[in-house]
Amino acid sequence: MSNHLAIATITGALNYRLSKIASAALPSAAVQVTNLRPNAPSGLPTTGVNIFLYQVTPNVAQRNSDLITRRSDGTLLKKPTAALDLHYMLSFYGDESQWEPQILLGSVVRAMHAQPSIDSATITAMLGDPLYNALLLTNLMEAPDPVRFMPTALTFEEMSKLWGIFYQIPYVLSVAYAASVVLIESDDLPKTTLPVREYQVGALPFQRPLIQTAVSSSNPSAPLLPTDQLVLTGSSLFGGTSREVLIDGAAATVVSANPISPTQDQYVVALPSSIVAGVHAAQIIEHVQVTPTFASIVESNLVTFAVAPVVSSASSTTTTTVTEITVDVTANVTPAIGPKQRLQIALAQITGPGGPSYFLEAKIGGTPNVVEARVTSAAPNPPILPGTYVIRVFVEGVPSGLDATTPYSTPNVVVT
Repeated sequence: MSNHLAIATITGALNYRLSKIASAALPSAAVQVTNLRPNAPSGLPTTGVNIFLYQVTPNVAQRNSDLITRRSDGTLLKKPTAALDLHYMLSFYGDESQWEPQILLGSVVRAMHAQPSIDSATITAMLGDPLYNALLLTNLMEAPDPVRFMPTALTFEEMSKLWGIFYQIPYVLSVAYAASVVLIESDDLPKTTLPVREYQVGALPFQRPLIQTAVSSSNPSAPLLPTDQLVLTGSSLFGGTSREVLIDGAAATVVSANPISPTQDQYVVALPSSIVAGVHAAQIIEHVQVTPTFASIVESNLVTFAVAPVVSSASSTTTTTVTEITVDVTANVTPAIGPKQRLQIALAQITGPGGPSYFLEAKIGGTPNVVEARVTSAAPNPPILPGTYVIRVFVEGVPSGLDATTPYSTPNVVVT
């Protein structure tokens, strides 16, 4: 990993290296190696090599290798690192009648092929030259992998665009190289965690508790009534050092816990006094003491069960005006209704098969134990025909019960 001087250091090291190569190729000439734009108004060498960094692109292989760098709270997890490829154009100048540009090109290509990387020794030697004092704080020599130069094959069209559009000058004998991969690391320091002073390792065999059924103590095939107890049946429910039963995430009172067969265990649980009608979830939590000072938690699966509302009484009020007729149906239920629960009232007339029936959207009345529905129609047609109706209240789709008579007759409401 390198600091912000990495790109300049690579260009400087290439300049330092090519200066020696070019001088050895033309020992009798005053050879220069420069770092200027090919269309610079002055300063380009009469005989020598010009190095121009014309493009920088993300390295395809490592551009996302540092993800993820930050935690969800924004603190730094590890140092962000940018992975780059550097694209250089090397242009060669000299007396073409003496083939000087071609001699320099051949010398540079041979040296770059024989030693394609910028090693730490080259960077260290470069920093000993006062010409490169601006790069003294570089740490590129500490990078785990050296930056390598690879020749780039530019098509005729790409070369034409570079010289004719980008530089807008006559072509000079040139060759392109790509330096890869350059890793530039942020100076930000990650927030480290405190060292571990002590740890303990332990293991206990256990099986995850599995709840298979959650039914009513009075009628396993029907929703629970507020006065019922919840019966949980499953396997491996008695592991761990201690256990608790949760209803909707809160601890519930266990009435009894016994194995009922070699493969089945059973819990009988009292419903919380604050439970509301509707659908609920139950779960068994086991606390496993792994070491004397460390306990773990094993959770069973979640099972759902329904608590049915019980209609204790119902009434109806009909209001008639010149233009409309309104019927208000009110039912008193237990247990209480929770906020934002969906409520409906179903009415079926007690006149035998074929009598009218209605399904009404409802809401909570003045107290959580009151369910109200209102329906209106234009006079003289009543929205609900007069008569006696069996009434059921649905809370989140869970219906209240009916009596055991045939045909059903209670609970009921009289609509006048």
